[in-house]
Amino acid sequence: MWLTVRSSANRNVLGVYRSDSTWFFIQNGLDPSATLLTSLAVDLFDTKWIVSEDVTLRGLIYMTDGGTLTNTNDDVWDILTEADGLSSRTITRIVVDRDGDLWVGTDLGLNIILDPRNPRGNIRRVFIAREQYIYDIAIDEQLNVFVRDN
Repeated sequence: MWLTVRSSANRNVLGVYRSDSTWFFIQNGLDPSATLLTSLAVDLFDTKWIVSEDVTLRGLIYMTDGGTLTNTNDDVWDILTEADGLSSRTITRIVVDRDGDLWVGTDLGLNIILDPRNPRGNIRRVFIAREQYIYDIAIDEQLNVFVRDN
């Protein structure tokens, strides 16, 4: 089980509850001082997608641990912003569907990352939800997407 530790005083912003019933914590690999991380989703490839509301690092952070949780030397961290195709840096909700696509709600619309292993260049905007503040996203078993935008 993964979680974010919002505004962590010791800068350990990600926590994972391991199978041996212990916790392991990780600092933000992009900027350890950016600790305002608010939510997280894990995709089918074990990439952690993290919403950053920190003023110094606002956007959608993603992290892979190289399959070695306690060895942070092989972790890869990066961030997506509107320069990469997101509607906005203000991320409101992230959901992974059963096909592995990542749905990203923002204050200016809805995006889909069609290939989370290669997110740059694979971000699409959902036309009917453009310029809408996305409050929540739900996806049923038939991959019907429901968005609350008011």
